[in-house]
Amino acid sequence: MTPNTGEPSYEKLSLIHRARSKTQADIWLVAIHPGEKAVLRDYSGEKHFLVRQLCRWALKREVHVHRLLEGVRGIPRLVAVLDRDRYLIEWIDGQPLSSFKKVQMPAPFFSDLENVMAEMHSRGVAHGDLRNRNIMVTSEGRPMVIDFSTAWWRTPLWRRPIFQFFKRLDDRRLAKSKQKYCPESLTESEIKILESDPWYHRVGSVYRHWFYPKVRGRVGKRG
Repeated sequence: MTPNTGEPSYEKLSLIHRARSKTQADIWLVAIHPGEKAVLRDYSGEKHFLVRQLCRWALKREVHVHRLLEGVRGIPRLVAVLDRDRYLIEWIDGQPLSSFKKVQMPAPFFSDLENVMAEMHSRGVAHGDLRNRNIMVTSEGRPMVIDFSTAWWRTPLWRRPIFQFFKRLDDRRLAKSKQKYCPESLTESEIKILESDPWYHRVGSVYRHWFYPKVRGRVGKRG
C-alpha cells in the first residue's frame, strides 16, 4: 500500500473504537479494494465549528508524525489522507499488549520494541502515551506502536525541552511494561527509573489528595 496516491475506495467492515468525546476520532476497520484492509481514523462526525478546527489540527499532527516515521518497522504505514477529517493507516493483525496476562511476553519482544522506540526517538519523535493498549502484538509476535495523537517532535528548537520530557515518559512506560510482562529483561538503568519518583507523580498526588478534595468540598458547601 503506497501512501498518498489519491483516495482509494473502501468499505467499512467494523467499528474498532467509537469516539468518547467530540475531539476523538471514530476508528474503523475498512476494506480497500481489491481486498486489502486498513484502519480509518475519522473525525468527520457532527461537531461545533471550533471543535472541528481542533480535530483538523489534531489530524494534521498525526499525519505529520506518520510521515516523519515512514519506513520504521514497528510503526503502521500511512496509506492515504482522504480529506481534512479522515485518513487511512495500515491495518495490524494482532492484539494490544494490555490484553495479555502478566509475565507472558518473551524477552525478544521487548528487544524489538526497544529498537522501534530507539529508531522513533532518533527521528526526533516521542510518543508521549506509550501505554500497553498502544502497543500491539502482531500475529507473528512482533511489536507495533499505534496512536500518535499525543506524539511530539523535536523541531523547531523550542519543541526540544518538551520532546526530551516526552522521551523520558516513553522510557518509563517501556520499563513499566517490561516490569509487568518480562521483569527479567529489565536493565539496571530501567530499575533505577522505576525506583525514582518523578516530579509529575508528586504533583499529581498533591492534586488528587489535597487540592481536588479541598476545592470539591468548597464547591459542595456553596452548592
